[in-house]
Amino acid sequence: MLADPQSVTLSGSAQSLPRTSVNTNGAVYSAPDSTIKLDVVHNVGRRNRTTVRLRQDKIAADPLIASTNRRLSATAYFGVDVPPEGFTVADQVALVKALSDWLTASTMANTTKVIGGES
Repeated sequence: MLADPQSVTLSGSAQSLPRTSVNTNGAVYSAPDSTIKLDVVHNVGRRNRTTVRLRQDKIAADPLIASTNRRLSATAYFGVDVPPEGFTVADQVALVKALSDWLTASTMANTTKVIGGES
């Protein structure tokens, strides 16, 4: 079980996310105002899949209806998908590190390019 609370830094601001839900497959950590949520889910079967999602909600002006605001959300997620055998935890960590290093190389240059539509 991960520590409770979890902390994420979003736009330079540390956010404390207490555990708000737990089940046999994972847990959810949420900001008190529910604008930031971290989900950690493990699915075990023919393939073992772990997914971590960070969601941010915000209120923004509706471009179609004047003087109206609406709640919007954005989600970033990361997944690891492996067969039940053949890949050790160390193998999986090395794979995650390689991808993470690529995404964050040169001050997030590759992440910026991919999110900007490059492939």
